[in-house]
Amino acid sequence: HAVWFDNAEKNHGIFYANSSNAGQSFSRPIHVGSYKNKASHADIATLANEVVIVWQEYAYSHYQMWMMKSVDRGKNWEQPLLVTEVAAKPDYPFVLTDGKLFYASWHLPGQPYSLKILN
Repeated sequence: HAVWFDNAEKNHGIFYANSSNAGQSFSRPIHVGSYKNKASHADIATLANEVVIVWQEYAYSHYQMWMMKSVDRGKNWEQPLLVTEVAAKPDYPFVLTDGKLFYASWHLPGQPYSLKILN
């Protein structure tokens, strides 16, 4: 599984693709998030057949953390869900797993570290 940002002139934003042959070839990339809302800083984690992507956007003077989940190894995706929205600029989001659940992690200046269950 791979997630990346490309700022190419015509085809830009966050993308996801997967490989079933150890990286020899990849699926056709899909767009993740809204380039209009400056989607960036994506992270990805897997657990069995599940894949979760988190990323950050900036919309309406707020920073938003979004997530998207697949339950079939990245072949199909659920609709993106808003994880949190804050006025202050957070650190970049990360997605973590403990082998049972997925968690979104982020930090806001002057506040405690944040961890939220995503399942």
